[in-house]
Amino acid sequence: MEKSLEQLKHIERISRQTRRHRTHLNHIYDQNLRTKLNDLNNEREQSIIRSTSRRQLEEERKQLVNITIKQIAREQQQEPLRINTIQIEQETIEKFSKDDGK
Repeated sequence: MEKSLEQLKHIERISRQTRRHRTHLNHIYDQNLRTKLNDLNNEREQSIIRSTSRRQLEEERKQLVNITIKQIAREQQQEPLRINTIQIEQETIEKFSKDDGK
C-alpha cells in the first residue's frame, strides 16, 4: 500500500511537471505565433504603402503624359500661325520693295 501511495505521488508530480511543460511550450508557441502575425501584418502594411505609392506615381505619370500631349498639340496649332505670319511679313516686304522700285 505504501508503495502504491509513493507511485501515485510520483505520477501526480510527473503529471504536474508535464502540465507545466505543456503550458510553457504553449506560451512559447503563442509568442512565436504573435511574432509571425505581427511580421505578416507589418508586411501587409508595407505592401499597401508600396501599392499606394505605385498608384500615385502611375497617376502622376498619366498626368504628365496628358500635359505633354496637350503642349505638343498647342505647339502644332501655333506652328501654322508662325508660318503664316512669316509669309505675310515676306509678302509685305516684297510689296514694299516693289513699291520702292517704282
